[in-house]
Amino acid sequence: MRQTNSFAALVFFVVLSIGAALTYAMYGISVSWGSNRLIAAALIVAVVVSFASPRNARSPRIPCR
Repeated sequence: MRQTNSFAALVFFVVLSIGAALTYAMYGISVSWGSNRLIAAALIVAVVVSFASPRNARSPRIPCR
């Protein structure tokens, strides 16, 4: 079973928040195609980046001799 990673969730929300802030700064509160596309792009980038974040930030275990 896959373990959840709080760092990946944090990265997801940070990237999505930046995308939402950028959309709001460019279009305000509107229902235009441009704002919808920008939010969709931010959501896709946030998902990709959060899945690409390291699962285990600790150093790899080196066997003792």
